[in-house]
Amino acid sequence: GDWINAWGEEGRLLWMLDYLGHPDVKVLYGGIDAYRKPAPAGAGYGDTMVSSTAPPPVDGSFTSPGVQEQVKATRDEIEAALNLGLCNYVFLDTRTEAEYGGTGSFYSARTEGHIPNALWYPWKQVFVSAEDGNIRDKAEIRAELEAMGITDDSIIVAYCTGGIRSVRALSTSLLCPELCLVHAASHVEALTHRHSAARNCGLT
Repeated sequence: GDWINAWGEEGRLLWMLDYLGHPDVKVLYGGIDAYRKPAPAGAGYGDTMVSSTAPPPVDGSFTSPGVQEQVKATRDEIEAALNLGLCNYVFLDTRTEAEYGGTGSFYSARTEGHIPNALWYPWKQVFVSAEDGNIRDKAEIRAELEAMGITDDSIIVAYCTGGIRSVRALSTSLLCPELCLVHAASHVEALTHRHSAARNCGLT
């Protein structure tokens, strides 16, 4: 995909295949921009190995062994975490600051703002810069999250508007993958089923 200008749709596809139990899923590092960019910043393929036509469909052999529910946070799970004040749950809002703060939205959302006590961590923060598209060092990102109060005991639930930016931030940056869940329906579902007010877990 386009790591700089798009929303990270390839991350959603990666997460969906992982959710379906595919054992070997990868993302083209840096996206199409890095693929075309001259070396050493990119792969150096330019326009010589870029096609504008879609390949013909072929039959695949993958059969899902069953969905991996452990990588998805459900509405009921989030509701329980909020109502019971489970402080090991950390919600990461990966949208823009305007969406998080309730001053702007995508998709004409009827309700603004964020899940109570959610931390703001915009999805492009995993990149070296908004114009670069390269992922920052994993240890650096982990240290940043730890500074926000996230520990090895935290259960991270990332969300955005419809589950694209959130899975992109988590799945392709490998942020503590064993601890991360995605609210796949994200803010769209929250608009329909409003979450109850949460007790303060000390997260700001």
